[in-house]
Amino acid sequence: MIFAAFPIAVAAFLAPAPAAGRAALRAPLQLAAMRVDESKKTFTTSEGQEVPLLSGVELSELDAKLVAWGWKEDPRIPEECREPITAKIKKAGRAGVVSYAITELGFWVISVPLAVAAVVATTGSVPDFGTTEGKEAVAGYAFIFLNFARVIVPARIALALALTPWIDRNVVSKFVKDPVAEECEVD
Repeated sequence: MIFAAFPIAVAAFLAPAPAAGRAALRAPLQLAAMRVDESKKTFTTSEGQEVPLLSGVELSELDAKLVAWGWKEDPRIPEECREPITAKIKKAGRAGVVSYAITELGFWVISVPLAVAAVVATTGSVPDFGTTEGKEAVAGYAFIFLNFARVIVPARIALALALTPWIDRNVVSKFVKDPVAEECEVD
């Protein structure tokens, strides 16, 4: 489970990037593909179209910050205009996939031992897998832990997207060199 994203990241890391993708990787990453213009009450889609925001939907200050950080979808944007989170990662290219794999690996490597340590600290012992009560306790702990992991998926993806420019500059560019384009001679 921990290494589920690793083979995908390795394949994306080693695959040659198309010329358009390399140019996109060098551009600074914008966390939100759609930019909201509060004064005009419109947002700009990734294709550059201006679309009006839904009327009657207001954001609290907390919701506005959560939307800006990527933890929450903007409820003012119509459903048909929203971009799926996986599309945001794909747009980030090779560096996006690598940063997502690194954040997922880091989450599972750190959180599983912390969860086990929390169980031991609260109960005083490791659950006994040989008894029915121990198996029920482990099932309860796993249920709580996996629901916690699902709840913070948006935060993990936002962290991966925020790390993408750094990963591109300091990791991907060190290991994957862009092929030098040969100039075409026209007779």
